[in-house]
Amino acid sequence: MSRSLNQPRPRPLSPYLTVALAVLLPLSGDGTASATTLYSIDRPGLYDAEHTRNDGLQSSSAQKMNEAGQVAGQSSRFDGSESKGSSAWFYDNGTSTQIGLTDATHTNSDGSQINTVKNMNQAGQVVGSTLRYFGGPGSINRESAYSAWIFTGTTTRLGYTDADHTRDDGYQLSDTKKLTESGLALGISWRYSGAAQFGQSVWLYDSGSGDTERLGKNDSDHTRSDGYQASSARLINEAGQVAGTSNRFDGADYRGTSAWLYEHGSQTTTILGFVDAAHTATDNTRLSLVDALNEAGQVTGTSRRYNGNDNAGQSAWLYTGTTTSRIGFTDSEHTRSDGRQASVNDLLNQAGQVGGRSERYIGSTYAGYSAWIADAGTTTRVGFADAPHTRSDGYRETRLQKLNDHGLAIGRSNRYAGASSNGYSAFLYDGTTSIRLGFTDAEHTRSDNHQYSFAEFLNNSGQVSGFSSRHAGAGDNGYSAWFYDAGVTTRIGFTDAGHTRASDGYQHNDVKNMNEAGQVVGYSTRYNGSTSVGWSAWFYDSASDNLYDLVFSVLAGSGYARTDVSYLGEDGTVLGSYRKFDGGGTDLGDYAFLWRMSDGFQDLGSMEGIDPAAVDWAWLSLSLSANTSGQILGTGRLAGSTSSTGIFLLTPAGQPVPEPATVLLLGSGLAGLLRLRSRKKSAVCGHRAHQIP
Repeated sequence: MSRSLNQPRPRPLSPYLTVALAVLLPLSGDGTASATTLYSIDRPGLYDAEHTRNDGLQSSSAQKMNEAGQVAGQSSRFDGSESKGSSAWFYDNGTSTQIGLTDATHTNSDGSQINTVKNMNQAGQVVGSTLRYFGGPGSINRESAYSAWIFTGTTTRLGYTDADHTRDDGYQLSDTKKLTESGLALGISWRYSGAAQFGQSVWLYDSGSGDTERLGKNDSDHTRSDGYQASSARLINEAGQVAGTSNRFDGADYRGTSAWLYEHGSQTTTILGFVDAAHTATDNTRLSLVDALNEAGQVTGTSRRYNGNDNAGQSAWLYTGTTTSRIGFTDSEHTRSDGRQASVNDLLNQAGQVGGRSERYIGSTYAGYSAWIADAGTTTRVGFADAPHTRSDGYRETRLQKLNDHGLAIGRSNRYAGASSNGYSAFLYDGTTSIRLGFTDAEHTRSDNHQYSFAEFLNNSGQVSGFSSRHAGAGDNGYSAWFYDAGVTTRIGFTDAGHTRASDGYQHNDVKNMNEAGQVVGYSTRYNGSTSVGWSAWFYDSASDNLYDLVFSVLAGSGYARTDVSYLGEDGTVLGSYRKFDGGGTDLGDYAFLWRMSDGFQDLGSMEGIDPAAVDWAWLSLSLSANTSGQILGTGRLAGSTSSTGIFLLTPAGQPVPEPATVLLLGSGLAGLLRLRSRKKSAVCGHRAHQIP
């Protein structure tokens, strides 16, 4: 059911009745009956004696789930009442396997172990780290001496452990977070000379071959006279290309960094950036850095500019796989009187288009940033440069927030009133021009002409969602949420009396997430008179222009309610938790839910539609994420304990079950149910508002 923002919402059913009918008749977010999806429930994690405190407490957390329904996470370890760290685990098809490093080197004398999951790919390979203990019996490392590892059916320690990577007291540190779908793990190992930290080595581990390749530049130009070497890398794509940097030296002196791109297939390293005179100091220092790497192997970065040995800014560049091109502005407006020019890369898409900004100057004075899009050799200025966006001294500042794969971008330009800041204007660059977004009417303009709009989400269709500040005279009065598509701005969120503070008309609406279908989830603050009583979550579907209420339980008397959204899928699936109350006003805690336009609301927290043999659970408290198979990952409260938490994985057991007609005869709420189901659907939800000229 859709409704105007100011249309009263249907009165919810008695919580008692809702619970009584939970399995047979769940309610959708708009109060209509919906089908129940049946699920089997599994419990990933470790719950044996080693992972149970003497009072029965158990605690597990999940880091990631893949499309195969495999999950990786950690479980707390105990010895009696004492905490003994954490164990990492991998769940697959009903079985949780302990992974990570558990040998003597990674076990303290008191039995403590700390294993942490960092990432998992679609093949079910997991990378993580384990705390190492050193320095004698009972010693607990306080310097984070970690070992990196990968799980591919068995756990393999990663990184270097030779003398060059071991301190004289036995300290070793390796770390990895990046893992490709083909099983390439990117990481670092610290280097040492005696007790001194001596740089770091970058490595790439190939789980297919078992080989570890050292990356970076380790020749004489990148080695200090005493043997110090330092490389770093954080960018890797699915083709096995890695972008990073290596420190440069001249004897004992530091001389900047070289940027590079490594090709796993050919095991070749290409130096990136500029090395000409303008980018080389008198003492031969050069400083190039990498910013981003896409799947095509294109890299953005910057190279420091010099005037003698003085910093003269930096040049932004794009490496296309064959050539390096300078991007950004270099005209007089973006050149200081002493020749300084400075550009920054902020965004790179898969098409090789770059979003960035260049410093502006008025003579020798810094005057803000100009934002730009670089595409196929052409750099286009985006954002606003007119009088409302120019300070009285000529200062302007525009920045980009997001760039999609079609070259459309969102950003904001600072607004000014004379010498004073006066808000922000949000904009969409549509490939040709910058379009102002958000609301600019009297409701959203302060008495001094202050306006503030911010674009938060952009999809590949060019749809945008964001918010604009509201004002009452000289005061701030909350925020309005909006959705923009093809020249039309729609106000979304709730603005009725239940979401308006009585004393001053304050309203607060904000967007939480948006998908590629142009569906948005967000929040509206709730009020009982002038008292804040939680918040309502909502779902906006741009295709139908319908706004759906995601409020599933309300505390009688006060009107308090709270729904938290943790996930919005590309199919419109919404997951999260809601605060549940019974008819007597008792707070039952946070319960997990699932909501879809097609099926409505499903109270997963009451284990509705879940195999009743799952006696390990008291209730499910939070739905975290889902995959395209409809499996749902979340957390819940375990039975038999007031504080034990666990991970649940729900797997659809079949198609939604049609609702038996006889269920409508159950309970004294029949008339209320019929009233809810017969409420006429509103033709418009979230009125069209403020089309931007």
